[in-house]
Amino acid sequence: MQGIQAISDANGWAMAITGAIIVFSGLTILATIISQLHKVIDLFEGKKKQKNKNTKLDKHAKSPGSNKLGLDIHDIASVYKPLAEQLGQAFQLADLYRLASKRDIIHPHISITRLRNANFLTPGENGLFAWNQN
Repeated sequence: MQGIQAISDANGWAMAITGAIIVFSGLTILATIISQLHKVIDLFEGKKKQKNKNTKLDKHAKSPGSNKLGLDIHDIASVYKPLAEQLGQAFQLADLYRLASKRDIIHPHISITRLRNANFLTPGENGLFAWNQN
């Protein structure tokens, strides 16, 4: 007995299908575990990320509606101006980013880029920036 007849007689087709199902199931379980691993890590670190999508935000802590990228640039500027004033006349953008992150302002990179493009933040010497008062 040789070939396909030997495979059929020894239950080869059933073993091949069972093996494929086992491998596929294992990969699916592994992908699920990896995709949820961040939740387990947060649990061990004792940090819970709060996702408040539809709440009113404190003007001093977060920009109003900052979960939307289509904010008016003047609204963004009103939130970042006090932060820039805390840093002084000339500051690095990294310092502004750190302050925004400490106050949980959403999307600080995008907001700071928009402020630069709208000339609210003007570049100075040695990589420092200043708040444009105009």
